[in-house]
Amino acid sequence: MSITNFFIQNPFLRPLSLFPAQAPKRVVTKAKDKINILNMSYNCKSNHSPLQAKSVELKGGTHHLNPYFITGFSDAECSFLSLVIKRPESRTGWRIVCRYQIGIHVKDLALLESIQSYFGGIGHIVKQGDGLFSYQVSSPKHISEIIIPHFEKYPLITKKKKEDFILFKEVIDMVKNGEHLNPEGLQKFVNIRASINLGLSYKLKVAFPETVPVKRPRFNF
Repeated sequence: MSITNFFIQNPFLRPLSLFPAQAPKRVVTKAKDKINILNMSYNCKSNHSPLQAKSVELKGGTHHLNPYFITGFSDAECSFLSLVIKRPESRTGWRIVCRYQIGIHVKDLALLESIQSYFGGIGHIVKQGDGLFSYQVSSPKHISEIIIPHFEKYPLITKKKKEDFILFKEVIDMVKNGEHLNPEGLQKFVNIRASINLGLSYKLKVAFPETVPVKRPRFNF
């Protein structure tokens, strides 16, 4: 085999000087097609039956979402947020917001609409910037009764996201029980918040100097 034929058959090994690089062809895929492609991928990779998928109505017609697609997409794109916001008029001087959130580019907005439909229409789709949208669920009731049960039945796979989810469940339970409405409970909330995502901002560290981050749960995969 000549060296030319070798590099033709192995394009990733070829020197750029031998064969000038060609710009890849741009493939435009509609959001509804992405849903179908990703669903097929998750059906093949899991034991989950496509018959258990949930039908959602979109402008382009009816699509069937595999629950493992929702989990896989969330594993990559979602955030489990627990926000501590200054609010002088409240009892503790602070407002607590817990949120399940997925951000995406406007060209894939149909994916967010399909995920919202999968979860029964709860939450809101919000424009967050130039060409960016996010699906947000902030109701503690909806999170505890719909979002959390989904991820308990169809678990997250990535280590960090799963650890964040476990801590997120703890703060949701605190909010449901009203524990965050007193100084001790608020500090406990902040201790957990300090171990989720990127931890506390500088302002929160100054506002809560006695914070001791809780130990993150550990999972071996």
